[in-house]
Amino acid sequence: MKIRRLLTDEVTADGLTVCEREIEFDFPLHWHEFYEIEYVLQGEAEFIINDKKYLAQKNSLFFITPVDFQEIVIKKGPLKVINVMFDGSWIDKELGTIIGTAAFLENYPQEKPNMLFEEYKFRRSLWKFSCRQILNLILADMCRIKGISGETVSMDFIRSEQIYLQKHFFEDITLEAAAARAGFSPNYFSRLFHEETGKTFIKYLSDLRVAHAALLAEHTSRSVNHICEQCGFKNPAHFMRLFKKTYGVTVLQYRKKMRSERKEKIIEQDKKL
Repeated sequence: MKIRRLLTDEVTADGLTVCEREIEFDFPLHWHEFYEIEYVLQGEAEFIINDKKYLAQKNSLFFITPVDFQEIVIKKGPLKVINVMFDGSWIDKELGTIIGTAAFLENYPQEKPNMLFEEYKFRRSLWKFSCRQILNLILADMCRIKGISGETVSMDFIRSEQIYLQKHFFEDITLEAAAARAGFSPNYFSRLFHEETGKTFIKYLSDLRVAHAALLAEHTSRSVNHICEQCGFKNPAHFMRLFKKTYGVTVLQYRKKMRSERKEKIIEQDKKL
């Protein structure tokens, strides 16, 4: 199965695009380097995000980050949505320290998505300012509904670092740099991180990388070396040992196993129809 990664400059020149679109057919598995909001106006579909299934219907809102895999299966089409694609520069700094993973909201009011669409469509004076404010109000609503407190997170440097790692795990990250962001010595930061998360900093980072490698192995045909590089590992041999220790099989065996299981599920579903 081929999987496409959409790039920011393929969809927007300003770092932001807001449009209405109709999705008539299933949208294949993909991921992208920008953030995305899908607000459902009509129709019904199954959104599959990181292999978890959600029912998309009127007033559903989905928030997808650059590390999430997404697939859309149409149930009652066409699916009409307000689609918002934006890079990290459009997110308020404080919200940027809070938002770390994909989110799904049911029955989200249509007023703000409509306002954002109208501002972007007509581009009156100060449209960028207005779009930024409305977009961040939507994101703030999402955080409130999900029970994420900006006041709590802003004082919790461990949680802030976890969110940072979610966004940057594929980069060259060191314990020393993480400690410097928190304003502590590496030893003290490492001890606090372990007490809070139950894992060492290195183990936490490795687990994120290996989990993403598993998604790439299952949903793409990329080589082991390519997956290793994309997930932030520098040593392919170390990556392969770590992957096998985590999943009990090699990367290629894992790919074959997961695809076989997926095929069996499809056959079982077809038998029930």
